[in-house]
Amino acid sequence: MPNHKGHLVRLQNITKECIIVDDPYGKVTNFNIRQNCHGGGYETNSRTEENSKGNDNLWKWNDIKDITVKYIEVYCKCN
Repeated sequence: MPNHKGHLVRLQNITKECIIVDDPYGKVTNFNIRQNCHGGGYETNSRTEENSKGNDNLWKWNDIKDITVKYIEVYCKCN
């Protein structure tokens, strides 16, 4: 596997059909380009909170079935 650069996304929800994420880079338009470490694959956002195309993105299971997730961090509030 090539040396991938990556970034974090915030997972909002998991359903039978998809996961819903906030992605600071914007909306992914091509998961295969991102997986193969090529630049692009995003409809980039304006980097402003009020116009962020990366908010509330649906990633369908079929679209991400061949994507490698390198690591996951889980945070929760403790009682």
